[in-house]
Amino acid sequence: MPAFPGLNRVNNVPAWQRLHQNHDGVRQWNKGPRAKFMLYPYYTALAATTSGMTEGAQTHSQM
Repeated sequence: MPAFPGLNRVNNVPAWQRLHQNHDGVRQWNKGPRAKFMLYPYYTALAATTSGMTEGAQTHSQM
């Protein structure tokens, strides 16, 4: 019988379901343990590019 790498692993599905199906008012993408490490740089880049585009449009229209 071949040995499959994930055959005897612990089943984490119930724990992840409890985490993500909890009705606590937090958005789905904010619930994971690494969510803040991924979302805060994204929010920073989003704010920087949005403000850069609006500032660029304002200075370009004044020329």
